[in-house]
Amino acid sequence: MNILILNQHTKNFGDDIAGISLIQELRKRFKDCKINIIYNTNGKLEVNDDNINHATDLSLKNIGLLQILIFLFFSLFKIKFIYNTTLRELQNLVKSSEFIFVSPCGANIGIYKDWRFLIRSLIVILLGGKLIFHNNTVGSSGNFLFDSIAKFILRRSDVYVREQASLDYLHSINVFSVRSVDTAFLFEDDTLQITEDYTVFIPTKLETWHPDFKNEDLFEDLKNKVLIDYVNFIQNNRLKLYILPHMHGEYLETELHNRYVSEFIKIGLPKEKIKILNINDVYDYNKYIKNSTLVVSMRYHGVVMSIKNSVPFISLGYENKMQEVCKYSNVEMLNYKLKNFKNTDFNIKFQKVWERRKEITSTLNESNKYLKQLACIAIDQTEFCVKNNIKIK
Repeated sequence: MNILILNQHTKNFGDDIAGISLIQELRKRFKDCKINIIYNTNGKLEVNDDNINHATDLSLKNIGLLQILIFLFFSLFKIKFIYNTTLRELQNLVKSSEFIFVSPCGANIGIYKDWRFLIRSLIVILLGGKLIFHNNTVGSSGNFLFDSIAKFILRRSDVYVREQASLDYLHSINVFSVRSVDTAFLFEDDTLQITEDYTVFIPTKLETWHPDFKNEDLFEDLKNKVLIDYVNFIQNNRLKLYILPHMHGEYLETELHNRYVSEFIKIGLPKEKIKILNINDVYDYNKYIKNSTLVVSMRYHGVVMSIKNSVPFISLGYENKMQEVCKYSNVEMLNYKLKNFKNTDFNIKFQKVWERRKEITSTLNESNKYLKQLACIAIDQTEFCVKNNIKIK
């Protein structure tokens, strides 16, 4: 059986974990399946499996703008005008794939307004493929053309989403969808134990990539409303501070990490208590979260992996998905919204979370009993189709 995974992101440990989690579950259910991956970004997932093919050559760049425009134009008349070799290879791959999953990701169809993601999905639909959106975030981009194309794609796909807000939006545009949870709850590893007592901090510079925080430098406000109390908490409980990179490769946020180190030292945390972690892969990323006493995360998947590993955390939420993952895990009080926090009383109770850590861990353990099952809904349906010889195309 051939399975195609479309629009996989990488250079981001969160997206890597979600993608690898999907692959792990597919390979567990369908042991002889061959999986082809088409990427939405440069690079590829680090998976050692002879049945995985990284189709990095099947890019929009190799198809070419002219061929894409001609193909889309003639598709209006239900004619497949293909002269480009790469597009022909993509067509053959779509035809040979029994199932096509859209890789789990954020609001590429939504506030991120990712045209590459959208056009690649549209081309696959027009080539005769049916997409299975695997626990994505979906919403309105605010652009009429983008949203119109998105509706065309979504109405011809099976859509599984990880948030109630996505479900509500899809129902409002008459697209049937199923509510699930984040794919990373399926992640499996053999993490080694770390015996040190430390807290993990996962920073990001939102103004460089998130549309809600453009041209808004949050650093000074974070220093005054978060970092000072955080340092006091670290000192009072004799912890070490590990800064955990979320991006990697050419997107590694070295300058940002160094800036935080300098600020922590200025506030009063001894240099020898601070370490920027050198992360090799998703297993390293998960290991440091799993063994932490407290995670403070400005990244969504830092929160997800804390929940999955039943580790107490503080979520510095930049988007609804961070509040919602905390809510359906029964720890909504651990999420603090960053939107408009300049104008609010931002009092994070680090010590209170620390004192309640056993209770929080117990709550997360109970939540994890059903979160993995919920994350499997789309793959359960796929397995049902295979066992009953049901074709979904």
